[in-house]
Amino acid sequence: MKNNIENLKNKLSKEEVRKALKFTDVDKIPVFDACKKAAKGEESDCFNNEMMHHISKYFSYPGEAVRQSLQGDVWVRFIIDKSGYVKNIKTLGPDNAEILNNEATRVVLKLPRFKPAKKGGKRTSVKYGFPINFSLEE
Repeated sequence: MKNNIENLKNKLSKEEVRKALKFTDVDKIPVFDACKKAAKGEESDCFNNEMMHHISKYFSYPGEAVRQSLQGDVWVRFIIDKSGYVKNIKTLGPDNAEILNNEATRVVLKLPRFKPAKKGGKRTSVKYGFPINFSLEE
């Protein structure tokens, strides 16, 4: 499974990754289908709400991680390319917790195609990231 995830993470060239803009530097952020009719100025809130909904819908604490009592934050970074696809997923989690990194990647791979971000009226790739907290409550 690790090799499959590694292959999916690296679909953009280094040049395309370099050209990707920060999420805050675009005129129009990427849009989930559910946010297409969001009022002007509410797109960012809608995006964040839909992202949280997606994570909670698809997140599953890996059984092996529970058995090993693995916990911590996994930082996920990726690019939404100018066609609206998620590419170049990178994760950074606790040491010796590849299981958590793999789960974070799996959840991000399930993101739908977005309406792409725009800058100056042109479609553009954009960088985005967030933490996923893996916590075992007693």
